[in-house]
Amino acid sequence: MHAGVSETIQPGKLYEGECQVFKEHVRLCLSLDASGFVIERELKQRDGTIFNQVVPIDRAADLFDFAAADPYEPKLQRIYEALRRHYVEAAASELPSIDHGDPIHAIGELAACRSEGQLLFKARAIVAALGGTQFVYQWLRFDGDNSATGDAVETRYLAGCRPAWLQQYLARLWYMNDAWIVYARNNVAPAVTSQINLHREDHWLRTEAKTHGFVSGIVLPAHINRGLIGMLQVSNDIAAPAGEQTLWDNRILLRALSAALLDWQVSHLRKTAEFAYHLTADETIVLKTLRYGAMRATLPSSSASRSILCISRSISASIEKSAYRESTKRLRKQLWLGCSTRFGSLREPCGGARQIRSGNAFRRKCRRRIAYQSQPLNSPPAFRDTAVKCRNPAACPPRIVIDCARFHDQVFFRGAFVGVVSGRVFERSSRERSRWRWFCFARPALDAQRHNP
Repeated sequence: MHAGVSETIQPGKLYEGECQVFKEHVRLCLSLDASGFVIERELKQRDGTIFNQVVPIDRAADLFDFAAADPYEPKLQRIYEALRRHYVEAAASELPSIDHGDPIHAIGELAACRSEGQLLFKARAIVAALGGTQFVYQWLRFDGDNSATGDAVETRYLAGCRPAWLQQYLARLWYMNDAWIVYARNNVAPAVTSQINLHREDHWLRTEAKTHGFVSGIVLPAHINRGLIGMLQVSNDIAAPAGEQTLWDNRILLRALSAALLDWQVSHLRKTAEFAYHLTADETIVLKTLRYGAMRATLPSSSASRSILCISRSISASIEKSAYRESTKRLRKQLWLGCSTRFGSLREPCGGARQIRSGNAFRRKCRRRIAYQSQPLNSPPAFRDTAVKCRNPAACPPRIVIDCARFHDQVFFRGAFVGVVSGRVFERSSRERSRWRWFCFARPALDAQRHNP
C-alpha cells in the first residue's frame, strides 16, 4: 500500500508476516476494520499448542509497546518494521467514529460482527459502559470433551487492555498457573477476583497485573459442553471494594457479554468449516446429529437413517479431498529428495547420488523401483507405488523414501496390505532384505475401522 494513492483506506488485511523462531512459528498480521486497527499474533509451539492474540492499535505508541514486549522482537524486527510502515500509511486517513449505543442492544448485535476486529471494538465499548477499563476474553479449547480435565491445545485472546500485558503473560508462562483460569474451568458463576484464592500474597496476579491496570476485577466463565470454554476478565483501576462493587452491580450484563462472545466463536468456527469443506445445510445438520450421540452403526433402518448415511459418506469424501491436499502440501515441504507427489508416479526422477547432512556429510546412491500387482475384486483398486531404496538404513534420514499412491486410506505394497496411515510418514521394513527400508505416505484416515480388511 502506498501513501497518497487513495483518500480512504478500505477495511481488510494490510500486512502479514511469519517467521520460524527456533522450534516455534510466529505469525503477525495487521488489519483494518470499520472501527480501527487490529494486530493479530499467532504463536504455535513445538508441541502444537496455539496462542492467538487479537489486540487493538489506537496509536503508534501501542504498536511500539506491543513490539517492545515481544520476547522474539529481535527475530521479528523486520516484520515489525513493515507493520509500522503500513500502519503509518493507513493511519493518514481518519476513520469515522462509530456510536455503539446502549450496552444491552450492543450485546445483541455482537452476532452480526464479521471479524474479530469488529467484535473487539464493540466489546471494548460495552465494557467501558459497564464500569471496566481493561478486559481480556479467552477462548480455550481442550483436547477432550471435559474442560475440567483436558489439556488446552488452543487459546485465543481478545485483548482490550494494554498491548504489553499479554506479551508478558505468555512469555513468562503465567497461563500455566493462572488461578482465574482454574476457577473458570471448574465454575460457571461469576466471582470478583478478591474471592479467588491465590495461595500467596505476592502472586503475580496481585503484583504484576496491578501495574497494567488490573486493580479490581471480576471473572465471568462461559461453558459449552464440548471442550470449549470462554472466560471474560474485566478490571478497572479503582481500589477494592468500590471498584469490585461497580463491576458486581453489572454482572448480569457482563455475563451476557461473556456468553455472546463464546457463541460468536462457535458460530465462526462452524461457518469456517462449512466454507472450507463446501458443506450444504443438510450436511451440517447431519454432522450435528452424529456429533451429539447418533452413531451410523446404531441408527435404525429407515429412510431418514439411510439419508443420513448417504450424506455422511459424501461429507467424508469431501473432507478426505481437502485433507489430502493439505497433507500433500506439507509433504512437499518435508521431502528430502524434493520429489513432487502425485498419484502413481513421481514427477521428477529420484535416482543418482545425493548429498545429505546428518552429522557428517556423505553421499548415497539411491535408485527407483516400481512395484505393481493387481488386487482382488473385493480390494481397493490396484495402483502403482513408487519408492526409493537406500542400501544403508542406519544412516538413512527418516523422510527419504516417499510417494505411494493410495485408495481409501489404505496402503498396499506388492499386493500385501500395509496398513492405514494417519497423515504422516509411515515406515515399514521390507521382508525381502532386512537392510532396506521402505517409506510410504497416505492421506489421513478419517474412518480407519471402515477401511480395515
